[in-house]
Amino acid sequence: MGVFKSLTRQLFVQKRHYANLVLLIEAFAIIFVFFTSVITDPKGTQQSISNFFMGIGQDWPELLVGSVILFSIFADMIFCGLLCWQNERVNSSQSWQLVPASTNQVWLINLFSSLLACAYIFIIQLVVGFFSAIPFEIDRHRNLWLDLKKVIGIGNNDFWTTLQTLEFLVAMVLLIFTMVTFVNYSSKTISEVLPNGNTNWIKLLVFAIVAVICVYLCLSINHHLTNYYIQNTYLVRKNGGEFIYENPMWLENLEFIAGIIVFGGLDLWLGHKYWEPRKDR
Repeated sequence: MGVFKSLTRQLFVQKRHYANLVLLIEAFAIIFVFFTSVITDPKGTQQSISNFFMGIGQDWPELLVGSVILFSIFADMIFCGLLCWQNERVNSSQSWQLVPASTNQVWLINLFSSLLACAYIFIIQLVVGFFSAIPFEIDRHRNLWLDLKKVIGIGNNDFWTTLQTLEFLVAMVLLIFTMVTFVNYSSKTISEVLPNGNTNWIKLLVFAIVAVICVYLCLSINHHLTNYYIQNTYLVRKNGGEFIYENPMWLENLEFIAGIIVFGGLDLWLGHKYWEPRKDR
């Protein structure tokens, strides 16, 4: 347990530096877009940003909230990519193979530290979003605490929806991490048995092929499961007599969890069978 905690802290500190860098770039982007829009337009109107999220986009408080939401999404995607890159650097690192832990333990520590890093940047973005919403709430004469309770789901029977949303985000991130590790492990394992497999272009080609196959299979499975659910469950009636199929979030979460189990199990198997023996060489 002491080794697990120490290595997790060490990896988290490294990944926190990436989070701070992404947050800094995000802050500069928000400030630049916000003040540029306010200076060029006295009303602070920028339809392409605030109108997309808020629906009106006629004043600076709305522009501020829209900019924070927009650049937070971009920052999260960039940070997720950086974490995937850092995870595979650790999984493939010769120096990390020398730590007093098995390959699968390093994989688990790597995954857990990445999850902590995601929570770190997410909490900071929530705090920034909260403070950026204060001018908007004041401008609209709204009750900030009441709206905050609605977002959290307190008092309006939406708490489980909020909880499922958090589960969705965690499961999605874990699925991405485990799938990327599987692509990395499997592509390198395949490359080693190919002629000239150690050349960079062969490795990249195999990596790309395996990645495309994994993404295609995941999308196909999701499509078939969704169609099966639609055809064998119920319809949701909307106004005007229109029927719309409902795809509940718990179904998406269940698919993600199944994917995590599959890819995580394959990661552990590949790590134990093909990567762990390298320590003894």
